[in-house]
Amino acid sequence: MAMLLLFKTKNGTRYLEWAHYALLRDNVQHYLESGPGHASFKALHGLERAVDGEPKYLHALELRREIQLAWTALASLPLARSAISLRTRARLTGTGTPHVRGTFDAHAQGWSLPVEDDPHQALRDVVAPFVESLLVLTDLVSQVDDLCVTRVDVHPLEPPSHAAHGVSEH
Repeated sequence: MAMLLLFKTKNGTRYLEWAHYALLRDNVQHYLESGPGHASFKALHGLERAVDGEPKYLHALELRREIQLAWTALASLPLARSAISLRTRARLTGTGTPHVRGTFDAHAQGWSLPVEDDPHQALRDVVAPFVESLLVLTDLVSQVDDLCVTRVDVHPLEPPSHAAHGVSEH
C-alpha cells in the first residue's frame, strides 16, 4: 500500500508522496540538526503526526520557511549520500515504529531509500515535486493561515488518479 499526504491551504489541495517528505525530513535531521532531539525544523517534523494517521494543522508560513531553508541547505547533497531514519526504515520494511530515533547513511548500511535510487541524482532533484508543491500551496498565505495535512493510503489495485501526482484540486 502506498501512502500520500494530502495538503490543504486556502491556495488549494495537493496530494504529495510520503516518500519525498520522508527523504527530506530524514536528511534535515541527519545533516542540519545533527540527529534526533535537536529539532529546529518543528513544522517539518510535525508532519509525522499526519503520517501516523492523525490530521495535523501546521502554521503555513513556518512550514514554508523551513522547507525553503532545507531546500537551500541540502542543495548539493547527492542522493548517494542520503540518510534514512529508523522510523522511515521501519515503515518501508513493515516493522513497528521504533522506540529509538536516529538516522544513518542509507548506502553505508545497505538500506534502500524510499524513492527510486539513482546515485547520479541530487536529493534536491528527487524531492523537488514535494518542495515545489508546498511552496505553491503556501504562496501568499498570511501570518495566521494554517495548512492541514492528512494521510491517504492508496491500494495498488486502485486506478491512478490525477491527485496522486500532485495535481491541485483547487
